[in-house]
Amino acid sequence: MIKFITVLFFLGCFQLSAQEKIDHLLFIKKLKTYELDSIPYYLESYDEEPKKSLIMYEYNYQKYGDLSTDFLDNEKFEDLDLIDSILFHNYLGDYYARKPIKEYDKSFSNHLKALKFSKSFKDTLLINESLRRVMSYFIINNADSLVFKKYLMEMKNYVKDSTDRFWQIYYNAHYTSSFDKRLKKKLDSVENQLEGFKDVYKKHPYFYGLINQRIGIFHGLHSENNIKARKAFEEASKAYEDSSNFYSYSRKFRTDMSLAITDYKEQKYDNAVREFHKALKNKHIKNEFRIKMFVYDWLSKIYDETQVIDSSNYYLKLKDITKDSLAQYELASKIYEIDKAFDTEEQVQKNEQLTQQNMDLKTRFYSLIPLLSILLLLALVFFYFYRRYKKRSEELSEEKSETIKKIDELKNIIIKNHIVLKDKTKVYIADLMYIKSDDHYLNIFTSDAKSHFVRGKLKQIKEELPPNFIQCHRSYVVNANFIKQVNKDSLTLISKDSIPLSRSYKDKF
Repeated sequence: MIKFITVLFFLGCFQLSAQEKIDHLLFIKKLKTYELDSIPYYLESYDEEPKKSLIMYEYNYQKYGDLSTDFLDNEKFEDLDLIDSILFHNYLGDYYARKPIKEYDKSFSNHLKALKFSKSFKDTLLINESLRRVMSYFIINNADSLVFKKYLMEMKNYVKDSTDRFWQIYYNAHYTSSFDKRLKKKLDSVENQLEGFKDVYKKHPYFYGLINQRIGIFHGLHSENNIKARKAFEEASKAYEDSSNFYSYSRKFRTDMSLAITDYKEQKYDNAVREFHKALKNKHIKNEFRIKMFVYDWLSKIYDETQVIDSSNYYLKLKDITKDSLAQYELASKIYEIDKAFDTEEQVQKNEQLTQQNMDLKTRFYSLIPLLSILLLLALVFFYFYRRYKKRSEELSEEKSETIKKIDELKNIIIKNHIVLKDKTKVYIADLMYIKSDDHYLNIFTSDAKSHFVRGKLKQIKEELPPNFIQCHRSYVVNANFIKQVNKDSLTLISKDSIPLSRSYKDKF
């Protein structure tokens, strides 16, 4: 009987251990194949941290495009085991590649760390996930062909399933079109390999879109077969439209741009212009300065080709303005990083050390001068050092104040472009007209005539907003950019809405 109970005990322990391993591998496999819908269900019964938080971060981005940075500073990630480290560096690398101002060097560095840890752990699934991310760097940057080929060969060695095989073929297709001098001989072979995956992923819209998009790129760039290119791009666009993956939005956008370029090549200029104008209205490129520059450049080229010089110059000018905005955004981002890295407390400690050094000087001076013999000289020297110490302290105090002032000025350069409400709705600050407090709830009114009713306090949401949001009444905060007229006891907005203006807040306008 005791032996039977002992066997049951060890079997139970083994099952628990196996379940723990299955759990985190299950999530990684689902994220790998973009099977997102069941992940929240499984996460409810999964309480292992920090894996759960890391997986939830990646799920929220793939599903909703939520580029949260909470996991970067979370205390959960201070002491990581090997699997946690792999996930952490892979997702951190993804974050640097996804943010509005891309930092591909940091992205590549983190993905390489994850790959190194994966190899030491000898887990093929984690190795493939890390390798795929490393390869994405070469897709974006067309970096050194020898390094690209090195990781491509590694990827081939670790293929274990159809998804791994697909990515290996996908990246090989990009390498062939970018670097292989025998392109004409290999083109048909690569296209056939991609075509072979169509049946496999016919019911998986995102992968089906990737296959057709890559085939379209082949024909658009190399075979110059616009008919085949258009057919592939149209299939890709439709597939992305049917996909619920957040990646599909940007993929569809880029595919539609390829279709517009195909129209341009076929001299269907009106169709191309219409598609590019439609692209500019896409909310997903609101802060994508490089994509906007790309669209403006093409519009300028089309209008120049059709001899509409004014329009051509107009979009060329918009391209230059966007380029300047990008430069300012990058500068602001760098300033923010500098500010974040700048340790004010360390500066204060240095000031205290300097003050202590002055005190030590004074003490040593006292010990060197015989008090009885040169009392007068000691008094003069003491007075001198005292004045010097006081002056230095004042200088340090002024330097400290100036440093804090500059930091505050730099912080004001960084302007949030949106806020996230408690119901997870993203509201762009440029569109936000005013906020009305209603007991424990807030009415959010935007320029597109939409409103959001969420739980919250006016004081809390005001702290998230830039200085152009001014309180005009105990229940109202208004965006100064939308004020048309200031009246005696009210404000008239551009939208003709009338907002009450209290006497106690009138001096702000």
